[in-house]
Amino acid sequence: EAGLNFAIYFGRSKTSATLVETDVAHLPLGGTVSSSVIPFGTSVLTLVMSPRVSLAGAWSQFLPWGILLVGLLLTAGLSVMTERLIRRRESAEHLAVENRRLYGEQRNVSISLQRSLLPKALPSIPGVELAVRYIPGEIGAEVGGDWYGVIAVDERHFAFVIGDVSGRGLAAATIMAGLRYTIHAYASLGFGPAEILNMAARELHIEVDKHFATVLVGVVDSERRELTMASAGHFDALLINDGQGEFVPLPVGVPLGVAAEPYVARTVIIAPRTRLIAYTDGLIERRGEAIDVGLERLRRAALGDAGSIDSLLSKIVGELFATHGSNDDTALLGIEWD
Repeated sequence: EAGLNFAIYFGRSKTSATLVETDVAHLPLGGTVSSSVIPFGTSVLTLVMSPRVSLAGAWSQFLPWGILLVGLLLTAGLSVMTERLIRRRESAEHLAVENRRLYGEQRNVSISLQRSLLPKALPSIPGVELAVRYIPGEIGAEVGGDWYGVIAVDERHFAFVIGDVSGRGLAAATIMAGLRYTIHAYASLGFGPAEILNMAARELHIEVDKHFATVLVGVVDSERRELTMASAGHFDALLINDGQGEFVPLPVGVPLGVAAEPYVARTVIIAPRTRLIAYTDGLIERRGEAIDVGLERLRRAALGDAGSIDSLLSKIVGELFATHGSNDDTALLGIEWD
């Protein structure tokens, strides 16, 4: 009734000869056995007991099978999950490869379109050596708005321009192309830099076009060795002569498309063997860095004998992009007077 089997032995020995009483047919008792010695007169009785059922309950005998079943189910579930994860990873890897391929194709198309909007060749200017560079930004697959140009006006004069339309995409490229042709036309007619910017400003309005442009225009009188420049919010050009580099400060003008304010030009004398470097912001701007640091880096890179003006541009690009590239496109124009 208590759920126990028992056997009582006279004395401490547990043999059939000393057995007094038991409730089982076969001895010794099996399973979990507990014994106790009880004093009885001048001798002792040994009481041995064992439970009739498992102490863990009736289901304990099925526990190993239950553990096995749960283990098999977990193994099967993990196998299915692992296979699914592997398939998803393979699908993601395939998608990443396809995205890289499509991005590369789109980027190549954008770069080709950008280059098609730039001059195919530079004019031959007596007494002057010209060089240019265009470096696409490290990120982004849309066409940019950076451009440069050199215009032969007559035997005595030539003009140059470098500019950057804000933003990227087809709209920026369209505005860039329009400004390039407009400025080229006005420069060919012999207008001065300030006049060119004043007229070009009519072609762009930020409220309508959603873009603005920074532009630097220069006109050179080769006979008098005079350089006249005007700026619409663009960075100052760098003049290099006799081992010294100096940025030419110009009257501050707002970017094209921002406001209808007249532009003012400045004229400087060009000494023999002078070099001029004009550039867009991608050459000097770096994230988290003051702009003066980039300007000084450019000035140092432009000093020293680098051979031709083309070699100098290669040196500048190599040094300024050696450790940190630019996310923005970069246009670079170099002029050297004999």
